[in-house]
Amino acid sequence: MRKRVEMEFEKTAKEIARVIDQSEHFVILGHKDPDGDTLGCSLAFWEALNQKNKKAAIVMPEPLPKVYEFLPNWHVINNNGVAVPTGYALFFFDSANVDRVGKESVYVDSASIVINVDHHHSNTMFGDINLVEPWRAATAEIVLDFLELLGYEITPSIATNLYAAAYTDTGSFRHSNTNAQVLEAAARLAKYGADVVGVAEQVYKSMPPTTVKLLALALNDIRYECEGKVAWTCITQQMLEVANAAMSESEEITEAMQSIKGVKVALVFKEIGPNLTKVSFRSKGNIDVSVIAEKFGGGGHVNAAGCEIQAPIDHACMQVVSHVLNVVGGSN
Repeated sequence: MRKRVEMEFEKTAKEIARVIDQSEHFVILGHKDPDGDTLGCSLAFWEALNQKNKKAAIVMPEPLPKVYEFLPNWHVINNNGVAVPTGYALFFFDSANVDRVGKESVYVDSASIVINVDHHHSNTMFGDINLVEPWRAATAEIVLDFLELLGYEITPSIATNLYAAAYTDTGSFRHSNTNAQVLEAAARLAKYGADVVGVAEQVYKSMPPTTVKLLALALNDIRYECEGKVAWTCITQQMLEVANAAMSESEEITEAMQSIKGVKVALVFKEIGPNLTKVSFRSKGNIDVSVIAEKFGGGGHVNAAGCEIQAPIDHACMQVVSHVLNVVGGSN
């Protein structure tokens, strides 16, 4: 079985390599609310393409999370100085479907070929070429294996970007997707010169005062349901104003709630607009929040998922919390 999987990976990787050799221009696309995995993979692959003197542009839906501004070559993201003619090869990293890129999906229309590289089990296989391996802890693992297989130089900056991707998608190797394979990949990246200490400090030990204030406001308003098995809170526009924070700073809140003893499912509702609410799901154990998120038009992983609901935040809370309580109550 393992041999067959490796042969399939090699076959697809060589198919992608032919596209790279035959193409001159590339667009690298990430998903909405870009995280460490989509950002790290995109930046690493951008540098790899530069090794072959290819012209590549990275397009990421705004706003970009400031916590990742330390990543090598960050300045090239959304740099309009790179001309992108029609007929380019389009790479998606870490997107389960085309909808996850929002309005940037217009880049699909002008692409000569779409290559989908991902690790979500809910991936819709939307690419002309799909390199999708759901058993991977992070898309960074796939990119690393691809670059190694095809003989790219793994520079310290490529290694740092891929390490940051794997490190954050596993919650600093604390989430349930952490396994021997991703730890082994992290060790390889460290040998290539990844700044493992710098990544840890920048991601988890450099919280700005605005984030701390937003965290305090949100945690002070946590509500518990189902005998403490479910915890949820809201991030409103008013809270952002009080904390002088951006919505991208709310990720720390989800992680903090997940760490509460006895909580099986943590929910954070984010008021994007009067009739638009984003929901972040985290869970422990075998409660699959990706299935819950899919019910509301989203998706993700077993223990980490999200969705957008076209409704005021109060209505979204009632819908989602009610459904989660039924799921958690039925799992006992």
